[in-house]
Amino acid sequence: MRKVLALVLLSLLSIHAVHGVWEPAVDGGVKGTAYAALYNINMYKTTGSVVHREAARSRVVLLLAHQERSGGWRALPGEPSSTYSLLESAMGTWALSEAYLAGVIEGPVAEEAILRAGDKMLKEANIITVAGYRVGLKPNALGYATVALVEAHRAAGKMDGKDKALKARRYRLKALEMADGLLGMQNPDGSWYDGPYHSPFHGWRTVSAWYQSMAWSGLAYASLIAGEDREGYLRGVERGVNWTERLRGDGGYHGVYYQNGTVSGDLLGGPMILQGVAIAKVAGAAVDLPPLPPDETDVHMALARSFSDVRVLE
Repeated sequence: MRKVLALVLLSLLSIHAVHGVWEPAVDGGVKGTAYAALYNINMYKTTGSVVHREAARSRVVLLLAHQERSGGWRALPGEPSSTYSLLESAMGTWALSEAYLAGVIEGPVAEEAILRAGDKMLKEANIITVAGYRVGLKPNALGYATVALVEAHRAAGKMDGKDKALKARRYRLKALEMADGLLGMQNPDGSWYDGPYHSPFHGWRTVSAWYQSMAWSGLAYASLIAGEDREGYLRGVERGVNWTERLRGDGGYHGVYYQNGTVSGDLLGGPMILQGVAIAKVAGAAVDLPPLPPDETDVHMALARSFSDVRVLE
């Protein structure tokens, strides 16, 4: 407990020290902290700013303090929980791996935490795909699990040791398997259903903006490690991005699309769509990213802007 409190205090003091530099609003939960850490990591990679490096490190320290023995994460008190707690674990794995790849964290403690996170994501990915890639599988969970395993693969590949190389290979194989599953689940029009795959037994399912973004983000990251299969994943990304134009309203994107062509969500889908489009673009997909407001405090908009400033997916 003392260790956790010390890490949290260090994190809070470090974040306080970056006042004077624009920062996104963060809710303090696992996912919000991870998103903000990714923003700071991107900004550090593109500008070399020590301020952003320290802000990223402080947020990653907070994530490390809440990592469970299993290697994953769960929602903090007051934070809305997610599917299987998988999204919290995916976000934590993504942020830790990116921090390691950028040199924000290093050493055996960081490596052990990343490998535990990668192993946890691999286990969870195997569980949710045990019945295949159609009935009952949510595209958002699958997309972000793919992102997490891609980044865990890249981070493990940077570590010394045959055991780490073996883990890196396992993460890569599962990530590409899931990316293939996402392509198979994608509807002909480029969308993904929210829940159970469209079938005579389940009928139509709604399509949510944020689910689309999270699904094609998985394909975008998979394209980075896919070799000669890269183009197939990018075409899937482009189909998904193009479909979301159906959700565009006056001043933003609606959150949900229904079978009868109606939409709802009070333009709530915009930040996640724009974040996903920015990721798609820097991964190499042929998509257009609308101008982003310079002072938007939403963490997804901030992350979109940090991705769009320069090519940071390598």
